[in-house]
Amino acid sequence: TCHDVELVPPKHKLEQLELFEMPDKPKKPKKMQLTAPCPGCKCKRPLDGILLHNGIYCNIMDWDENKPFPYVDILKRKMEEEERKKKEEK
Repeated sequence: TCHDVELVPPKHKLEQLELFEMPDKPKKPKKMQLTAPCPGCKCKRPLDGILLHNGIYCNIMDWDENKPFPYVDILKRKMEEEERKKKEEK
């Protein structure tokens, strides 16, 4: 469910003339990027950007607590544990 992020340029930059530009002279249209891909999808390896996706995350039911939680939290805990183990080894 990831989606592109809209990039909205500031209005004054779109209307501002260049220093030596004549107002009545036709301008070449500038190609502007209006959207950018999801930050998580831009990562080359899937698990690198797992926490950066802007879509809807899957929920899992915790029957002991009787409430749902995002599946990505399990991955996040696992990544934190791995980082902690690496620091302890050093």
